[in-house]
Amino acid sequence: MDNLGNLFKEIKKEEYKQLSSAVETFFSMTLYTNVLKPYINNGDIYPVFAGGDDTFIIGAWDKIFEIVPKIHSEFDKAQKEWRTKIIKKNDDITISAGLVVIPPKYPMIRLAEKTETMLSLAKKEGKNRISVFGECITWKEFEKTSEMVNFLRELIVNKGESKALLHRIRSSEIGFRSLQDKIRKRNKIDFPKVYRLKYYLRNVKTEENKKNLDEFFKNYSEALLDDFMADKSNIDKSTLTNPAIFPIAARWTELLIKNINQ
Repeated sequence: MDNLGNLFKEIKKEEYKQLSSAVETFFSMTLYTNVLKPYINNGDIYPVFAGGDDTFIIGAWDKIFEIVPKIHSEFDKAQKEWRTKIIKKNDDITISAGLVVIPPKYPMIRLAEKTETMLSLAKKEGKNRISVFGECITWKEFEKTSEMVNFLRELIVNKGESKALLHRIRSSEIGFRSLQDKIRKRNKIDFPKVYRLKYYLRNVKTEENKKNLDEFFKNYSEALLDDFMADKSNIDKSTLTNPAIFPIAARWTELLIKNINQ
């Protein structure tokens, strides 16, 4: 949980006891009953720790990615109930998460340390976020990334597109970072490079796939341009699309379909 100390400040003793018990119940019992139990029974995950205001889970990476938004959804339901029945403070009641994908024989101690680092990164970036593949995005952005993964998977698995598309999107992160650096540090955007990035990405097999990918790139380029305009106009960036979700989606899809032969 985020800002737990602030949440417990200046509340009555009875409220403190009720809220403390509710938080403990959520992490030690509600999560198990409403989210984790079927995955545990199938041998997909192993909860190393769940209690207090925290949980640490290891398991098949794709199952973890599937579980995380379910945890957030259950937490959202719980915090709304806490506000209604226990506490009515204005403090945000949120959670942050860190996801790490590692090889099967990776040392557990190093895994725990790496996961803690990713969680700290998510909290440092503003909290109420999730860190994945070293990038911090909001929970809504994680949901949108999941939708993009479904799109890319469909394009490759069912519409015959090459896996090389994912490599190009991931490689485009270098160009994306360069563009974003100019936006943020030099207060300008290189429009020709934005559209060279488009033609780099849209080298696909069929006209139908090209049309679909054009729409994908449109979202990518608009995210870059919005990022630029936000810097110049003091727009709230939390309302905009984070361009980082595109390379995240490519990496996620790459892992998801790595055993598919082409």
